[in-house]
Amino acid sequence: MANIALFTLGDPTKEGGVQISTARLANFLAETGHRVTYWTHFNIAKDEFAQELDIDVDVINYRLIDTPPARQKIQDLADEYAINIAIIINSSQAAGLVVSALKPMGIPTVISERGGPEIIKRLNWQTDRQREFVHRLATHSHVLMPSYRKSFPEADRENITVIPSAVEYDQQPPLLNKKQKVVLYVGRFSAEKGVDVLIEGFSRSGIHKQGWKLYLVGHGPDEAKLAAQAKTLDGTEAIRFMGSKTPEQVNEYYRLVPIFVLPSYSEGCPLALREALGSGCASIGFSDCSGTNEIIIDKFNGRLVEPGEDRAGALADTLQEIIQDPTQIRYMRINGLSAKNQYDISVVHGKWSELIEKVLEKQSSDKREKGARWRFPLSYAYWKRTQITREMLSFSIRDRFRALMMGPSKALLYRKLFGTALFSFRVYRDQHEESRRDCLLDFILSGRRYQVEPWLRGLPGLEGPVTGAEMGALIDQYRSDEDPESLIALLPPGRRAMLKEELAWLETGLDKPTWSLLVSSFIDRMIGPRWARRALR
Repeated sequence: MANIALFTLGDPTKEGGVQISTARLANFLAETGHRVTYWTHFNIAKDEFAQELDIDVDVINYRLIDTPPARQKIQDLADEYAINIAIIINSSQAAGLVVSALKPMGIPTVISERGGPEIIKRLNWQTDRQREFVHRLATHSHVLMPSYRKSFPEADRENITVIPSAVEYDQQPPLLNKKQKVVLYVGRFSAEKGVDVLIEGFSRSGIHKQGWKLYLVGHGPDEAKLAAQAKTLDGTEAIRFMGSKTPEQVNEYYRLVPIFVLPSYSEGCPLALREALGSGCASIGFSDCSGTNEIIIDKFNGRLVEPGEDRAGALADTLQEIIQDPTQIRYMRINGLSAKNQYDISVVHGKWSELIEKVLEKQSSDKREKGARWRFPLSYAYWKRTQITREMLSFSIRDRFRALMMGPSKALLYRKLFGTALFSFRVYRDQHEESRRDCLLDFILSGRRYQVEPWLRGLPGLEGPVTGAEMGALIDQYRSDEDPESLIALLPPGRRAMLKEELAWLETGLDKPTWSLLVSSFIDRMIGPRWARRALR
């Protein structure tokens, strides 16, 4: 049996799909005899988790701020708990930090991406190359849906396993004759879920005039806004906000309701949709929604709506069409029951057992690293000394080298801004989606203006959009918290600690002369990552 570490990023006190599936996996592994540790950077007690964990699952806090250096802390804890395989349930750059900490210890790692690749790449990584590089450093990778493998280069796909998240289906037999006239939604009330589109589409369909109702189960930040929207539309009395429900109550809704709608813009492997299908609901989603468009087979187990220019109108037309044909609803409901064969918890967790066994077997039989010590002594020595520095993991080597070649001032500005809270690549990508290269490099070279993270707005010097040069000039004000006028003194304590840690790793680089930066970059490029990766992969 293995000592398995589950590294997580999401808040375990929330009732999200990732939190639910992670807790179920942890419990399953513990029940099958493995020693399981649940690693979270939220400093909360085990009994505060939204999902109950098995008594044998230990919870470890590996908070990445306030207690630097983070990588050393991960290594110390991994050694203390004798970890021999790590599953990193993280779709962001933070996965690279964990991999870089565990790889030199000889601990195999599996990066588990939870979500659609388009949204993951847009929000969580600066470049595609950066994401690909980190996944290559891991022993293996996991994605939720077959099409998600295609977001990686073809040469990397054989090292990627597809396993959906597990569904714990209700053991009661589904009702074949559902007579309630109810359209159901279960999930979070937030912008990406498209609940506003569902409310408008239901109203415009006019099916409420035939006695149909819309039940909205859940909660979220947009709840008040959605309730206000419903009051302004035709059929408002048929739109009902049911609030949060227990899993047992949600299962009862699935059993009784004939039609389920998931109007999301983007999904990973939506839990509620698969629960609804396995409970005998004819399900409706949009054809441009990742995850949804692979789970629903149009006119077989549900309907995929082509959104066109009028998303709500297209949904309204589908609702009108489907209720006119009870035979079609029954046909799709019966076919949807086959979802249990694919997503049931016993099936999915069996695949995870096979993957863990495969990775451990591969690690024990892989002689490449030992051979690299003699075949590539210089590369091996470099790799073992640096253990893939955070700098290597932080941005693509090609763009970094290009930035350095653009001149000393731009190179130094790049090093000053990268990795700090002063530059938000998420905000930048949201406003400049056409850019496919390194966001910070693009910002520096093209001189675009952008807005910083919301929690920084309003601080002196950051009242409005700033250029790359202006942002670089502000960095010195952040380097000391002893001056009461400095920006860092105005930050909340937690953010202050985070920013100080983010800047700490830049200290040496900022003090070096420019020629030294160029030489070290050339050495990194020619001896370090390129040749070391060739030797060890």
